[in-house]
Amino acid sequence: MTIDDFATKHRLQTRRDDLGELIVRCRHGQIYEYNNERLGVMFLLKSAIKWNNRRKECEAAGMKVIQDGDTEGTLLFDPENKAQARVAMRSVGAYRKVELSPEVRQARAERMAAVRQAKNPPQIPDERGEKRP
Repeated sequence: MTIDDFATKHRLQTRRDDLGELIVRCRHGQIYEYNNERLGVMFLLKSAIKWNNRRKECEAAGMKVIQDGDTEGTLLFDPENKAQARVAMRSVGAYRKVELSPEVRQARAERMAAVRQAKNPPQIPDERGEKRP
């Protein structure tokens, strides 16, 4: 399973990293394609305690540690394994896509138009032809 298939299946947000590779956006790291059979989940945390707790949780689900630092690390998981995929997405804080109904999308567009209008009032030209608010 590719990273694109995984993201589509679980409705996750994707983006391109600095090298142009497709990754899943996450709060505490990223999910990326390691090889044809496995995906990697990279954690970038602020404390060793948080990393150790997440590492233990992921190992209990059957994931394999391939990098283990003080506050960061990487684990491999099988994207076809529902338990491993769920733990990976939850522990790294993967962002989900928000699917809006047409009515909600229209209401938000109208609200944004009103905000933009309020921020940028129409400019009226003065007697010299210069535009002033």
